Amino acid sequence: MTALQAQGAGIQALDVRVTELDGSRADAIEASVFAPLVEEFPQAQARFDPERASGRTYYAGLCFAIYASDAAGQKYMLVDGGFTSWTQQLLNNAKERLLISGIGTERLCSVFGAGEK
Repeated sequence: MTALQAQGAGIQALDVRVTELDGSRADAIEASVFAPLVEEFPQAQARFDPERASGRTYYAGLCFAIYASDAAGQKYMLVDGGFTSWTQQLLNNAKERLLISGIGTERLCSVFGAGEK
C-alpha cells in the first residue's frame, strides 16, 4: 500500500477478508495469515467474512477478497481469489492444489488515481 501511495494512489486503508467455505482452518489462518499481515502492514485490517455470498460454488475450501478505502471511507473491491479444483479435475489427482487471484488494475487506477501525480 505504501508503494502505491508513493505513486500517488489515494488508498487510505486495506481490508483483507477471508471466507472459509468448509470452516476448518480458522486458527491456522489467524496465526499464519492474519497476524503476519497486520504486523507488516498495520494500516490493513484482516478478518473473516462468513457472510460472503459470491464464489461459494466456484471456489473450494477458502476464498478471499481485498478492499481498499478512499479518503471518504468508501470501500472498493480490488482483488478476488481462492482455491479451485481445476487442476485436480484436469490431472485427475486429488492432491493437486491451485490458488488463483485477480486484481482490477484498471479499477485501481480509475478509482484511486494510481500513477497520477
